[in-house]
Amino acid sequence: MILMFSYYGNRHRGVCLQFGIDEDDTVGDVAPLFGREVQYQDDLPVFKVHNDIDLQAYMTLITKYKKWQHEKEYRVLMHVEAECDRIRTYTVGQLRGVIFGVHMTPEDQVRLKCWIRKGHHKNVFFKKAQLSKNGFALEFVDF
Repeated sequence: MILMFSYYGNRHRGVCLQFGIDEDDTVGDVAPLFGREVQYQDDLPVFKVHNDIDLQAYMTLITKYKKWQHEKEYRVLMHVEAECDRIRTYTVGQLRGVIFGVHMTPEDQVRLKCWIRKGHHKNVFFKKAQLSKNGFALEFVDF
């Protein structure tokens, strides 16, 4: 989690949303989700002219350099035709938790918590990440 916030969470000023999604669930108009484990290797996937182009494109999208193996990443692939198609909806029951970054402002925390409550979400947990006093780690406290 510490790396996720460092890489993708705007230097711990962001938020992590936790979803519980079954294999046959949908997000927006994408059904079913196509989530798979990332493959880690030393070399880039190579395109060969006479092979299955769709499979080669898929392998490129789920392959990362071996040095990132510690992430144990899964990716969900969706077709996006336009910038506005990047926004996805989800059903109320799919949102399970919210973790605020270490440096997320108190105002943004309150604002986000209000938005989620106004969305009639039930059984969503809220946690705040904080730096561990015992090493390079994060601890998560109820918020």
